[in-house]
Amino acid sequence: MSTVREGYLRDIPHPTLNDVIKSNTYSAIKLLKTVGEFAHKVAALKEQLAHQLLYVVESFRKKNSEMKKDRSALSSAFSCWETLLGEYEKQAQDMLKVSSSLVRQVNTATFEEVVKKKAATKKIFSFRDSGENQIEKADEVLQKCHKEYSDACSKLAKLQSTGAEAAKQEHVQTLCHNTHNAYVLQLNSVNNMNGVFYSTTLLQMLNDLQDVQEDVSESLRVAFGDCSEIEKENIVDSVQRLESIQSMFQLMNSKADISTFVQANNPGAYTSPVKSFHKPEESQLLNVIDNKLYLVNVTEPVLKRKYIALQKKLRNLDTSIKKDQEAVKSLKQLQDSYSENPSYGNAAEVEEDLLKQKNDLRVKEWHCCIAKEQTKLFTADVLNRLEVTEDDLQDETISDDESVTGTVDKRQSVVSTKGKKIRKAGQHQFEDHTFRKPKFCHYCKGLIKGLIRQGVRCKACKMSVHHKCRDNVPYCPGDRFSKGQSLRIQRNQEVDSDDPVYSDVDDSPTPPPHKRALGPSASLPAYRGGHDFYDAVEATIPSSGTKCCVALYDFDGENDGDLKLCAGDKVQVINSADENWWEGTNKSQTGFFPASYVQVISPDAVILRCLFDFSGQEGDELTIQANQIVVQVRNEGNGWIVGRTGSVEGAFPASYVEELSNNGQD
Repeated sequence: MSTVREGYLRDIPHPTLNDVIKSNTYSAIKLLKTVGEFAHKVAALKEQLAHQLLYVVESFRKKNSEMKKDRSALSSAFSCWETLLGEYEKQAQDMLKVSSSLVRQVNTATFEEVVKKKAATKKIFSFRDSGENQIEKADEVLQKCHKEYSDACSKLAKLQSTGAEAAKQEHVQTLCHNTHNAYVLQLNSVNNMNGVFYSTTLLQMLNDLQDVQEDVSESLRVAFGDCSEIEKENIVDSVQRLESIQSMFQLMNSKADISTFVQANNPGAYTSPVKSFHKPEESQLLNVIDNKLYLVNVTEPVLKRKYIALQKKLRNLDTSIKKDQEAVKSLKQLQDSYSENPSYGNAAEVEEDLLKQKNDLRVKEWHCCIAKEQTKLFTADVLNRLEVTEDDLQDETISDDESVTGTVDKRQSVVSTKGKKIRKAGQHQFEDHTFRKPKFCHYCKGLIKGLIRQGVRCKACKMSVHHKCRDNVPYCPGDRFSKGQSLRIQRNQEVDSDDPVYSDVDDSPTPPPHKRALGPSASLPAYRGGHDFYDAVEATIPSSGTKCCVALYDFDGENDGDLKLCAGDKVQVINSADENWWEGTNKSQTGFFPASYVQVISPDAVILRCLFDFSGQEGDELTIQANQIVVQVRNEGNGWIVGRTGSVEGAFPASYVEELSNNGQD
């Protein structure tokens, strides 16, 4: 008899085989579940006539044919299962005596095992999908960096061909260097993410998956053995035949099944993809080396920050990895203790925590390897030039948001002074913030839009910016600006925004500092920049009709002419030409209010106020919070209401809300 070469799931990490492995794993679990269902059916039908049991056996044979289509390789477990069906077909008349034994020893045990192994398998594939999604997102960022790199080089070539001013050429050349560095860093990150994930992290996950499959096979073996043992004890005439079947079940080898599956689906050794450095078409104008960092005076501050962030990230990861290793070791010991002495605790619950902890550890080890490889891009010559000291590494901890794969700091490269040593300053202590009043970004001057947590604000200096702009702002001064400082900073920013060269670097046009909806007598916004690089704001025309809306939040108003609102008030809109500020009437008062604070409704809409928090569990349920305003869509009549808040619609209990009356109507 030829022996099957031993194989492991870690031998087939190819991404295209993920669905095949998933199908094989769930097929094994489905087989275990099917065995439990079969035992339950047999126990129920043993009290009926023999032909009913034969009918059930035949129905499960049909299920076998369906499962064979899903399986990409034969297995001893499946063969044993078919043999067991044949035996029950022959012994149909004698199985009426063992109904209670089948339910107790087979049905309950298999279904409990199915629940545990299905949850463990789902977590493993979820971790793999998460890792591959991170790689895909990093690859998208790489494409974006390459596009920015190419666009910057094309712009530099255009300026040089047209003989533009030297200052403009120098600025765009600096932008080219920064985009080059960002592209090199991201390229290295993507390559190392692929390398570590497919050579280490994924293999460890596949080992865990193989353990799950072996446990499922062991459960199948036990279930088959129990079934045959029950028959052996209760049917004397069929003892000899059942003993031969039981011996066949004992020969079932889960490793051999996995080896057969691997050999049937293994296309060969898998090599993780490596992205090569792609030069932009106009890159010959840059004096840079492919796949190397470019260090000059104007790129030195950015590279220094990136290197310090990498070193601090490595330190934090090393510390966290050591703690996780100790946690994994402790959980493993606890699981072994519970397995040996079940009275101490549930080993299955510890196994779930252990699996999660091990995968968290692998992700951190993965990111640690990536960071170490990125530090190799900072050669000895680069480090000597950067002059990074131990004091630099002991400053305030740089958050994980200071990513080495983030957006290039375009402004810092422009305002850096050649020949001067970079002044060491503190980092901003940014935290998510909900702005109750309209707020403009300190960096790009754009309106911070949204309903909740629209942007971030520094705890120290109270600077407010977009999430996307947080990495580009200057260092934190440590306290709020004085009035004189604020005026000087504002003047500098206005000069910066007026320069067409700097406008090219900005991500978005500069809007008015505090824009209001225009009255009937006005036709243009009051604010116009001296050198506006973008199209002027179009003339606003009041709408011919009125519409009704409901206030979602309180608005106290900060200037004369603002309309004070309370959550739940109905407002008649008389001018909605401006996208940010509308004009309306409420309680005989007329004024302006933020458009983001209201929701447009029909005049006869029913407004509801939430009394308690409700967390939606199903896909068609709506999560609401106490005191939240919701617009009723329809009443289901069964104790549930379908409502809408913003663009989200869903159902919630009618007892959790109350209907508002006299909502601010005149």
